[in-house]
Amino acid sequence: MVVIAWWTAPSQRRPAPPVADSGMCTVTRVIDGDSLIATCHGQKHKLRLMHIDAPELAQQPWGQHAKQALAALAQTQIWVDFHGQDVYQRDLA
Repeated sequence: MVVIAWWTAPSQRRPAPPVADSGMCTVTRVIDGDSLIATCHGQKHKLRLMHIDAPELAQQPWGQHAKQALAALAQTQIWVDFHGQDVYQRDLA
């Protein structure tokens, strides 16, 4: 009986597969000019685009223009490189 328990134990301790740090994602919603929501590797992610400082939506009319410009660029499929998270728990991409 002890041998059987030892034999099955390794299969229960398999490490989780590593999280991919890049890949194709499907854009589900553009939030503003530098943030969007996308499904990547079967999981929904709130993405903050690095090195882009777009006006906020409240900054009319430029905030809305920035959102429309990002929506035109990121229509359906995008390639994402993940670089950790910001203080608001958004994935930096």
